Amino acid sequence: MPLNQQELEKLGRDISHKCKWAGDDILTVFQSALEDANFHSFNRLVGELWEREIGITLAPCGCETRSSTDLSVGWHRCGSDNDE
Repeated sequence: MPLNQQELEKLGRDISHKCKWAGDDILTVFQSALEDANFHSFNRLVGELWEREIGITLAPCGCETRSSTDLSVGWHRCGSDNDE
């Protein structure tokens, strides 16, 4: 039997509390649920939207790097420290 609106909202609050209100952790839970329910395309779009929200971009070397608000600006996963 499906959950009613109150039960769904309580589950949302429980997840938020369990994740200590960390948006990236809440998103991980959400995306895991989407994958489990076979919402692959929608999950991909949610991931892309989150990347735009937190400022992840691809460096010329192909690695992810964060926006200038991140302390690791100029550092890429591959260890490159330049944008060329």
